[in-house]
Amino acid sequence: MSRWLTISEMKIDLISPDPAVRRNIANDPLTYKGRIPLNTSAQVYLASLAARTALDELRCDVLLVHSIDDAIAKVPDRAWWSKHIDLRLFKTLRHNCIDGMVREAALARRAIVQFLQSTR
Repeated sequence: MSRWLTISEMKIDLISPDPAVRRNIANDPLTYKGRIPLNTSAQVYLASLAARTALDELRCDVLLVHSIDDAIAKVPDRAWWSKHIDLRLFKTLRHNCIDGMVREAALARRAIVQFLQSTR
């Protein structure tokens, strides 16, 4: 799924404090790094549709973590997703990042751990 990850106008070192995570993002050729030109907004939209289709076709359980007040990406509707996709919404969760000391980030990390434990 990393081919649909977009890091827009963001320094990689702000995404995670973990050097290994930053190194993996920097070395991943499928991750777009840099500013998205305005003329590619349609391409970004089409990529999001393709990602949604790919998620629907996956046979494994999927956890989507999103912020209810994300100014960049619209909050998804729970009704859009198949039953195998678990959508968890949190307030003030930073875009593309669950690191940090904020309460919502801690709750999001806990939700991810619980999800991983439940799929074993």
